[in-house]
Amino acid sequence: MGKGEGIKMRMNAPFQWFTLESRWVEDTSRLDASFYSQDVMKARILIEHLRKGGIEIRKIGDQSISKKIFWPGRFKRKYVSEKEGKPFLMPSEIFMFLPRARKFITDFPSNILVNKNWILITRSGTIGRCIISNELLSSFAISDDLIRVIPAKEDLLGYIYAYLNTWVGQVFLTKNRYGATVKHIEPHHVADIPIPLLPDSDIKEINRKVLEAHKLIEKAQKLLLEAEQLMKMKLSTLVKI
Repeated sequence: MGKGEGIKMRMNAPFQWFTLESRWVEDTSRLDASFYSQDVMKARILIEHLRKGGIEIRKIGDQSISKKIFWPGRFKRKYVSEKEGKPFLMPSEIFMFLPRARKFITDFPSNILVNKNWILITRSGTIGRCIISNELLSSFAISDDLIRVIPAKEDLLGYIYAYLNTWVGQVFLTKNRYGATVKHIEPHHVADIPIPLLPDSDIKEINRKVLEAHKLIEKAQKLLLEAEQLMKMKLSTLVKI
């Protein structure tokens, strides 16, 4: 890194280490080295350079960026048969191209349901995986192990999603993870992530391209479901014959 950037690295030691100026050490009780890792410092320095270069920096929790960031909290799951309950998706299942519920629940809190055009973020285990909810996902009950981000407006939905999937967004998503065995993050960690606001034309272009891809995925899911239903209908007709 260049002189005066507040970080000096030493790469020829038996292990990697670096020193940093006190201004980079936040007023927290965090003493784990990963909280101040090389990638974290690179991301923070990049954000600082963007700010000095005239790019507006806000936090994802800012009301102009998101309406609400939350997770439902743990609840006692009451599993039932497919006929008796609502299909329930675990975090790994929502990332399947065509989500399949293996479990069904009843008597669940209403806040585990999601609406279209929310951003869902895994909060434990493999932290920071993001997906935009669509009509298909809104028909399921969704695990409480996913943080929900409701964008302030649809014009920012694709932009926020794209940023969180960059290396910078991923660094900020994972730097606050805690826990001895299973690592976790909380909604306030997501809310505190800085997000640069590029010129309006760039934001609109990024948002448009992401949402176009999102709609194509949703269309493909619907066509695949229709194809499955058609095949089942044809096969059942053949069996009757």
